[in-house]
Amino acid sequence: MIINEISKSDNESLRDCRLLYQDNYLENLVLMGDLYDPCLKLTQVYAVYDDLENIIACFTVFDGFKHPSVVLPYNLPKVIFSMIMNFLQENFSESFGLVSFDISEKQLTEFFTVEEQLFEYCLIIESISDLKYTQNVTSKKSTPSDFSKINDFYQLMNTYAWHPSQLESGFYFFIEDSKEIIACGGTHLETPDLAQLGNIFVHEKHRRKGYGSVITAHVTREILQTKKVASLFVLQDNLSAISIYKQLGFRIFKPVSIFSLSKLNQ
Repeated sequence: MIINEISKSDNESLRDCRLLYQDNYLENLVLMGDLYDPCLKLTQVYAVYDDLENIIACFTVFDGFKHPSVVLPYNLPKVIFSMIMNFLQENFSESFGLVSFDISEKQLTEFFTVEEQLFEYCLIIESISDLKYTQNVTSKKSTPSDFSKINDFYQLMNTYAWHPSQLESGFYFFIEDSKEIIACGGTHLETPDLAQLGNIFVHEKHRRKGYGSVITAHVTREILQTKKVASLFVLQDNLSAISIYKQLGFRIFKPVSIFSLSKLNQ
């Protein structure tokens, strides 16, 4: 077996990678998101090939955030997992993040130092009829003319998981007060089947007014007009946020871990 990077222009190989995980697209939602625009533009895609040069697995490295973010497939065979870990050891000199539904800290410590682990839940909603929202507050759907001020808002919020390319999804909504954005949210990634909500922020002067729920509901409704699933991640100890999301109609799908890793000799 060997590992090689796939060119973004290699549509056939990218299609083969997507087909590998389509049947389990929920467990592989972040990986699948990296294989489609807008994330693909900022992602390195690596394929694992067998001796007959067939793609038998793939993983991604998203470069849109402060540190690279590695995503491995769900339920990865041990031999391929070890091969990928060794590849990352040899080819990545800096710290990076890793997102997983099923990899444990113990599995990673053989290869890397785990600097931090965040425990989150993945929540999903699968039908507009499940969306429960009654608050009468309006928000605006973003257009290209809004992109600059939305980006300025996120820079002000010091949002670590934000990149302007995410606006290309078309799922961003915002609330203004005196022509200034006070709340905004949209998506991190999307595939033909789902979109993952993200970057839902409210300016500190306007919190506890329900604006986060407004944005979440409007983005979710927009997603479910064309997708099977809307999903989001939330810290497991953020009980108030989990309660709000459940009231809106989301349910917990799986726990997810986000690791910060560095080389053992660092």
